[in-house]
Amino acid sequence: MGQVAGARHMPEHPLITRYHQTRDGQAFKISDFLTRSQFHRLGLYHELYRRVQVEHQIAFVLPTPPPLIIGIALNRGRRDFSERERLLLNLLRPHLVQAYRNAEAVTQLHQELTAVRQALETLALGVIVLGRASRRSCAGGCGSRRACWPRRTTCHRPGSHWS
Repeated sequence: MGQVAGARHMPEHPLITRYHQTRDGQAFKISDFLTRSQFHRLGLYHELYRRVQVEHQIAFVLPTPPPLIIGIALNRGRRDFSERERLLLNLLRPHLVQAYRNAEAVTQLHQELTAVRQALETLALGVIVLGRASRRSCAGGCGSRRACWPRRTTCHRPGSHWS
């Protein structure tokens, strides 16, 4: 019920509307754009926020390519968010942006490594990867009982390490 109502009324949401217009991801409060009575007149309030007892919201957005929007919102039932709280969120935001970018980069590396491993397995080849302190590990498939390392007679499985 809440997700459907929320989706149906998203065009009314002042913070999402502001972000679409400006692409400014800084922290904004609903009260920056609407009085309490204006907020209470919205279908968004009646069908979603009122039911979960939310009277105040502050949110910021992480930069992503459209149409994706990653917003982080904090909600309250009693008092509005202070300027100090807005400042803290705006100071936190660059760190969350960097954490998100790091997560994207790690995900991309995992996808690429998976593709390389699948290609090596298909070709029945293996690769020796030297890591810290020249620690050897097999980064790809070895095929049917072919040796990744010339001195071994059996396949060393991907992801495991020799001592």
